[in-house]
Amino acid sequence: MADVIGNEESSSSQLLFPWIPTRVEQLQNNLEDDDLSALPTRYVLEENVSLERFLSYEKGNPKVKLQYDNGTVYITQLYPSVIHDRIAPWIMVYMIQNRMDHLMSEQGRMMDVAPGIRYMADNCIIPTGRPDPVAGGLLASNPGNHPFPIIIIEVGVHSSSLDLLHQRAVNYLGATTDIQFVICIKLFSRYPNQNHLGGPVNALGVPPATTFCALAFLYRRAAGLAPIRPTHVVSFGARPLVHGPTITFFTGLGVPQASILGYKHPIAANPYFAPPAPVLGVLPPAVPAQYLLQLPIAEVFNGVPGGVPVIHPPGLLGPDDPGLPNPATIDVDLCTLRKMIEATPNFHY
Repeated sequence: MADVIGNEESSSSQLLFPWIPTRVEQLQNNLEDDDLSALPTRYVLEENVSLERFLSYEKGNPKVKLQYDNGTVYITQLYPSVIHDRIAPWIMVYMIQNRMDHLMSEQGRMMDVAPGIRYMADNCIIPTGRPDPVAGGLLASNPGNHPFPIIIIEVGVHSSSLDLLHQRAVNYLGATTDIQFVICIKLFSRYPNQNHLGGPVNALGVPPATTFCALAFLYRRAAGLAPIRPTHVVSFGARPLVHGPTITFFTGLGVPQASILGYKHPIAANPYFAPPAPVLGVLPPAVPAQYLLQLPIAEVFNGVPGGVPVIHPPGLLGPDDPGLPNPATIDVDLCTLRKMIEATPNFHY
């Protein structure tokens, strides 16, 4: 059940939800370190709110991430934070690099995913040329009737639970959208480093003072899983996944143990992998497949007239460029993402 953290009256002449800054501070102060188990799913701000009134506030509020669900407004993320604001754009840039003519990004887009349910995505990716929903059809009516994105990116730091991220993914992939993928990234609090076997070290061989656990879980519409659940989960942080509640959460959704991959116990069977610093003239080792989120390219361009475009045609880089065949998948390298996170020493919310 959601925690109610605000129910004061507010008139039309006042800022909608004027107590939010106080409630946000209260919520931050009350957060306790979890042991990788889920925090409360969401926090109620006010009930019996019209959609028009919600939109009048949502447009001017950068402090928290809100959700509108059939007249009830929730806080779903204490927002923004430095690490939160870095991860989703990083994934977006990583995925669309060298594909700028074919993939576009939209940050903070608000969309109707089902009747009466409106979400603001951290980031999303949409191929050029994807048609608008047909009026009166099955798809939800988006603001301006714009096409749904293909890929949704959601990031949860300390104040977003696994269950919240999962429920959002389920609604994103419901029958009233044609979104194809949801990528969820969950970060847990930093912990004092226990120098786990094979874990990260600096250039002098010294482990960092703190480490963190990070999870990526991918939802794929074409997988046809019922109920909707991640196709796989990857532990890619600098600290191995060791806590039972997190694994139990995913196995409870129906994710097989064999589909929970990456840096976890037993460490010997799931080694930490860090690409070495580049050396001129030496090819770096390939990132193990378990640390890649691989999205089939045909599904990335779902619904685009003409199908998958030629990503790298002949002559793209000059008259002598022979071009390249399209890749089978568009990948996200989680090891490189972890390096970016490690460069952000403090994250709490």
